[in-house]
Amino acid sequence: MASKPKQFEGRLYLGRDESGRPRYKWVGRFATEDERDKAVMRASIKHEDEVATAKLPAGERITVGQYADEYLERMESGSLLTKGGRPFKHSSIGTARGQLRAARGGQVGRAARPQAGGAPVRQHTVRARGR
Repeated sequence: MASKPKQFEGRLYLGRDESGRPRYKWVGRFATEDERDKAVMRASIKHEDEVATAKLPAGERITVGQYADEYLERMESGSLLTKGGRPFKHSSIGTARGQLRAARGGQVGRAARPQAGGAPVRQHTVRARGR
């Protein structure tokens, strides 16, 4: 029986916790040391960027509306995939757009609210069938 090829584990050192134990972030397993080192370096740079962004003043951080816009752009471009690894369907993107409307500055809840200086909202009534 052939033995498994050697794999190299990649972890990013995050420092020590309150009790003095080392903390690591798992990066993955790699076929070569070079691949592992490159992946750990990329993870290190990404982690440093995340830490720097978290320390930014509130006005320089990304807003929920901006995140929602980026999320929808990634869905439409196909770079964001479903759990099954497939691109999102057009109907799913439309559903997400409607659900994220509140985060992007549109309607809140189900009741349409007029924007300041905008056109008045038309009232719709629902009729029962057969009456």
